[in-house]
Amino acid sequence: MVAFLAASAIVVSVLQTTAASETAELHARTQASLVLTGQPIPEQALAEIAQHDAVAGVAAASPVRAVAAASYAAGPGETEIIHVDVPGYLAAHGATVTGTAETPQDLNVAVSSEFSSWQEVSVGDEMQVGFFDGTTERVRIQAVIDAGPAVPPTVFLSAELSEGHRDAPSSAFITLHPDTDLSAVAAESAHRGVTATPVSEWIERQQDAQAEVNLLVLAVLAVPGLVFTLVAIGSATAMGFSTRNEELRILRSIGATRRDLRAMILAEPVLLLGPAALLISGALTAVTVASYVPALAATYTSAEASIPWPLHLALAGVALTMAAGSALLALRRSRARASRSAPAAPGH
Repeated sequence: MVAFLAASAIVVSVLQTTAASETAELHARTQASLVLTGQPIPEQALAEIAQHDAVAGVAAASPVRAVAAASYAAGPGETEIIHVDVPGYLAAHGATVTGTAETPQDLNVAVSSEFSSWQEVSVGDEMQVGFFDGTTERVRIQAVIDAGPAVPPTVFLSAELSEGHRDAPSSAFITLHPDTDLSAVAAESAHRGVTATPVSEWIERQQDAQAEVNLLVLAVLAVPGLVFTLVAIGSATAMGFSTRNEELRILRSIGATRRDLRAMILAEPVLLLGPAALLISGALTAVTVASYVPALAATYTSAEASIPWPLHLALAGVALTMAAGSALLALRRSRARASRSAPAAPGH
């Protein structure tokens, strides 16, 4: 039981702590005011929204059907290849840049700091870009953009390179001039069939989506873990009762009722096993997360431990219920064996 509770709580706590750190990073860095979403956003509508008097910049990333990797380093598993207005991107995400802070042109590209670190490339290096139609291009890195660790490894292609390979954007970050009304741009966006969401609300939705993923991970872990725990508890309880038949017989002989025996059997997992498992697994979870936070703090702007104690208690309740059920089942079997082995009454 301790292993099941500790493993489940540690995995979910680590995921939740990481998600909370990423959310804090996004809140701290993102300078945009609105996030536009559509399936996709029509380019004409986006261009017209960008012309609004309140809009200071637009960062609409168009996904490009391509892959990119340096020739001498293993490529990251998930690299985003996009075309975007780099100055608008820098303003929206509070990013800093090493190299040329302009949208790449021709065979020049920009890369995120995460990509630069994973691929061990920097400004002035060259790498290969391959498109889904089978063509390849040798490109030069003109800038490294640091938008924080919450931004995945990304390659920013020029309009010329991505022409014919990019899709319309499904989201756009809108930076507004100071002291302007969000509602005016939101209304303009809605008029053009695009949904506008305040960036803080959008970030919270991303966190909610991550929380759902965490619950799915927990479910994947918990179901086989619960089955294993049930088998382990049942086996241990059955073995324990096999050595306690004499004790139970004596208790019955001195007048212990079924209710008395049931209360005694339930007290062991509920009063002894349950609290001990909860305390030990809770301590292991707290120590693990506490040691994980400094590593996150070295990467993110802020990192705070986030342990889902209510979920931990719920899992403990499930495990205790399983332990109590196993104990009652073992007691019932013990009574059945005792009845079969009792000597027959005289005359029968």
